[in-house]
Amino acid sequence: DTLNHHLYNATASNIPYDEWLKSHQPFNWIAELYDIIHGNGGFDVIIGNPPYVGYTRKNKETGKAVIETYRIANSYKTLPSSNLYAFTIERTKSILNANGKEGMIIPISAFANDSMTSLQNFVRSEFGIKWISTFHQRPAQLFEGVLQRLCILITSQNESGKFFTTGIYRWYSYTRKTLFQNISYLLSDQSLQSHIVKIGSVQEYSIFSKYSKHRTTSEYISSSSNQNKVYYRTAGGGYWVTFLNSDFDCDAVSNKSTSIQQDYKAAIFSAVYNSNLFWWFYSINFDLFNFKDYMIFGFKLNYPIEFEAEMVGLSEVLESNLRANAIFYEINSKTRGINRTVTYNKSVSKQYMDAIDVVLAKHYGFTDEELDFIINYDIKYRMGDELNAE
Repeated sequence: DTLNHHLYNATASNIPYDEWLKSHQPFNWIAELYDIIHGNGGFDVIIGNPPYVGYTRKNKETGKAVIETYRIANSYKTLPSSNLYAFTIERTKSILNANGKEGMIIPISAFANDSMTSLQNFVRSEFGIKWISTFHQRPAQLFEGVLQRLCILITSQNESGKFFTTGIYRWYSYTRKTLFQNISYLLSDQSLQSHIVKIGSVQEYSIFSKYSKHRTTSEYISSSSNQNKVYYRTAGGGYWVTFLNSDFDCDAVSNKSTSIQQDYKAAIFSAVYNSNLFWWFYSINFDLFNFKDYMIFGFKLNYPIEFEAEMVGLSEVLESNLRANAIFYEINSKTRGINRTVTYNKSVSKQYMDAIDVVLAKHYGFTDEELDFIINYDIKYRMGDELNAE
């Protein structure tokens, strides 16, 4: 009763106390959970599915952002992430006891995108052992009817620094009953990159270790515009990405290009970004929805001078095949009117991408087994009907 009156006075409410008490139904943390927080040192276990809601992003229906009605303390380390689920995880840590465990279902972007760096740093430094399993939204979803790419974070307070991760799980709805029974984790070193990568096997980690010794391709970008370019689309969300040596056959908002320094052939970078190896890199690092420049040019490659001619030839053959199998159509945009656009049927050109990976395997020092893993990565879902027909 004393706490309720303190809170009533603090709000400077202009309604009678009894009416305020009935309408607000105050929850007094200190009184209700005193035995847990002070007697037990915190909770033994906290589990949840926190809200995936932007803190400063305006709601389309109300026109208001959360920050306009509810503010968290500026001392939160995860404040730059600007999402309520990140704040929830940080708050969780402060109310666990010394041996407490926590489990949260959150978006893949939590450990992938640059916008969530503050949360990634918090999880790295503040929790002990971390288990992270990752689940795609296609063909089936963790929550039926909810198209969300999700991961499950489980933490323990002791033995700091260890990460156990899985690869990316895709599954059909009829296998849901055995999905969690078949999860396997790999103890992985997560110090080689800023994001927490989704790796689930010793073989995959071996590939990642060899790959990580190379330079980032952003180092080959020209500071001034020239015609030595790679052309690409930033529209993501599917099973394929598209890179070309010359401009697209349509005018789309997502069409972009980047100049490469004149000492290096842009066609090689176009080939590399079309490879299965790049798709694997993109998948294990990022959220499989957004496709931004830092995701593309964060890929690592020491310029393959010894395979330059071979790679350029493969790049040209691949592009010719992509254009030969392109499908053109028109879309009616509310803002831009009728636009001619094109889809490149990349699954038809898979054999040429595989040939690029054969060369890259020599360059990175992959074994035959590792090359086989890369070529067949996600193939069941990427190829779909083409694979079944074959």
